[in-house]
Amino acid sequence: MPLTIRLLPLAAATIVLAVAGTPTAAHPRLVAATPAINGVVAATKAVVLKFNERLIGQFSGLAISRSGSGMPTVGQVKTVIGPDGRTLVAHLAAPLSTGRYVLAWHAVSTDTHRVAGSYRFAVR
Repeated sequence: MPLTIRLLPLAAATIVLAVAGTPTAAHPRLVAATPAINGVVAATKAVVLKFNERLIGQFSGLAISRSGSGMPTVGQVKTVIGPDGRTLVAHLAAPLSTGRYVLAWHAVSTDTHRVAGSYRFAVR
């Protein structure tokens, strides 16, 4: 078997690994949240979401709604990017009342790909 044919699988694997490691393959990923995912908190006026990449503030944000209502409780919330560039911070005008909530977020990092997700938490 010629050397080039035997090296073909190695070359293909190298290309796949190189492409997977490029910045275009990366997207912002939620790594920590306050309130925590599926967590229970006292009445809160702040939400802090930490991502693995720097975010673009004008294209990142969140909305909060009461679980099961289908209606926005707080709706779109004004957010700012923290000094580290990876933290999305929202200060609510009033504390959330007792109940279950869904927090829907969207984030855009320097790769310009929009990523979205959601999670539930409760206020006691």
